[in-house]
Amino acid sequence: TGLLLQESLDPEERADQVVRIAVPDLADAATVDLLDSRGAIVRVATASEDPGVVRDFGELRARIPVDPDGGHPVAVAIRTGEVQLIEGIDDRQLDSFAGGKAERELIRRTRPSSVLVVPLRARGTMLGALSLWILEPSHRHDQRSQNAALRLAHRVALALDNARLHDQQAHSA
Repeated sequence: TGLLLQESLDPEERADQVVRIAVPDLADAATVDLLDSRGAIVRVATASEDPGVVRDFGELRARIPVDPDGGHPVAVAIRTGEVQLIEGIDDRQLDSFAGGKAERELIRRTRPSSVLVVPLRARGTMLGALSLWILEPSHRHDQRSQNAALRLAHRVALALDNARLHDQQAHSA
């Protein structure tokens, strides 16, 4: 993935650029969730070649945010700083992290074969997580795609942190 982030200092614009870079090279759908100033997890970007997936993933998070203290892979990646790889999600796994009936139904409907959640950390600050969804039943995140996702997440985290630092400096000035 040739990463070319535009020089925007808006975190949501950067996140939107990232998910558009990730789809379709690394995933069929991609999302970025960021921590806000209160510690809540907020979905700021979603991309997929399927407009229905973009709509459904966005609407779900607008209605049911990820609990930062819960077992959702995004929350776990943010809390622990560890990559989460979920393959072949079964009902037991789904029940352990889904935030209710709507999320269980969406995941069952999209039937992801592999989900990779990579923490976004820069300069010691946890910013959020990049999630890469493979929806094709015959595909999975292999080592090559995981390595590319880690490189992408590192660069994105630095870009997001630069935007955050710029906002802090502008606010204090």
